[in-house]
Amino acid sequence: VNETLLANTISTSGIFIIAGVIIYFTVTDLEKSLISLKKNEKKLIARNEELSQLQENLQERANELEKVNQKSERQTARLKLITEVSQEITLTQDLAELLSKITEKISEGFGFHHVGVFFLEEAGKIARLKATNSVSGKKMLELGHLIDTSGHNFIARVVRNRKPQVAFKVNENHTDFEASIPETRSKIGLPLSIREKIIGVLDIQSADEYVFSEEEVEAFESLANQAAIAVENAHQATITQAALKEAQETS
Repeated sequence: VNETLLANTISTSGIFIIAGVIIYFTVTDLEKSLISLKKNEKKLIARNEELSQLQENLQERANELEKVNQKSERQTARLKLITEVSQEITLTQDLAELLSKITEKISEGFGFHHVGVFFLEEAGKIARLKATNSVSGKKMLELGHLIDTSGHNFIARVVRNRKPQVAFKVNENHTDFEASIPETRSKIGLPLSIREKIIGVLDIQSADEYVFSEEEVEAFESLANQAAIAVENAHQATITQAALKEAQETS
């Protein structure tokens, strides 16, 4: 009996030992598997973060590309309009009609609420408004609006610096704010030059802020040059017609 009991005890102990060994290795494998899963989880999280960042970067690139495309389309449209306006004004020989057409075509083509043309007088000491399209501008024109070019106003700076001047965000506190045209929020002044001599200023004003980018300034400068040439041609045509008329009357 004792031997049987001892044998059973040994057998049972052996079973428990074997079971313990199996459990130990099973738990060890499970722990290793858990550790491996945690490592993989961290890697997956890191990879997801990288993919998320990459997606954000791609979206930013796409947005930037869209902005560039929109800007390019806007500039192309502007250049096309400038070319069309230039062609129309260069065909006009009558000076008064030309000045009126310059202000109207630029205003209509680009949606600017005010366009004015100033001519220099008294050896460049005064800039006198000669043509405009806006209601406010026409009131100024009737009053014989002129500007002292020795001052620090917007038009005077164009004349003195001999290059375009831009105001991006005009309000009542801005130095270039004009009470006579209070709706203006951005503006550009462009010299009208013939053979490096300034004969006047093209004044363009918008009701929107930040309208004139650096690229657009160059484009409008080209338009101002075309306008100056058209003015000079119309002026010469007027002189020629007057001389011809005088010759005919004398004859």
